[in-house]
Amino acid sequence: LDLKSMKAMDDAKKSMLISRVNSTLAGLKSIDHHHMFKAAEAEGKGKFVDMALGPLEAFFVGLDGMIGLPKAKVLETMRQEHNSPETFKAHNQGMSIETSPVVEWERVLPDINGPLSNKDFYGAVMCDDFMQHKLTKAAGLTKPEVLALRLYTGPLYVKYNTKLRDLLKRFYELQEQDQMSQDEAMIKARQESGDRFVTTIHAIASALIKLAKVSPLPPGGKVYRGLSGMNVPDCFRRPDKYGCRGGGGIGFM
Repeated sequence: LDLKSMKAMDDAKKSMLISRVNSTLAGLKSIDHHHMFKAAEAEGKGKFVDMALGPLEAFFVGLDGMIGLPKAKVLETMRQEHNSPETFKAHNQGMSIETSPVVEWERVLPDINGPLSNKDFYGAVMCDDFMQHKLTKAAGLTKPEVLALRLYTGPLYVKYNTKLRDLLKRFYELQEQDQMSQDEAMIKARQESGDRFVTTIHAIASALIKLAKVSPLPPGGKVYRGLSGMNVPDCFRRPDKYGCRGGGGIGFM
């Protein structure tokens, strides 16, 4: 039905059409989308995991409020944060890798004992090479920031994102189980999480902010965040008291 056909209608037909449209809209509004989504999720339980998203409060409190402040001696603190030989597994480029924080640190920044297969593992691109990159210079990245990005793009992304997401999970638990206020829950969750990787995570965030200012996007380019096997949480469906829906990803993307 086009505009020309609408104009040719008599008043009675126009009134009938408008009535039908309003009736359809009313029917759509009456659908309980929350129950519809929950029913679909219940049918697929076991196949999906719940997506972890931070509330608006977590966004506004910022990284300082979430994990605490970084230490002043950045490089020295980052080295201490990665002195653990405890192994963990990560998936990079389709491969399962078993490694440890101390091994990854020495691969990225070989100390006086020499590199640990640095060139074999990371394709011969060393930290000093990255310091000479045009984007590094344009953004004014420091060596700790370059190191932090280098560490994150390796297996240690698992450790950094797990710390952030576990902190959020604990934040919700303290609110629901212990009936704490949001401020109290955030402080308690941060204390329990400790200061492991805090300075490194701040260095990653600082580097990304700097790079975002000098990294041009191609004309017409789009950025997508792919998700699979996840249930969308209630905050995506039900608006809060301010009419907002959605949430903030706590881990780095």
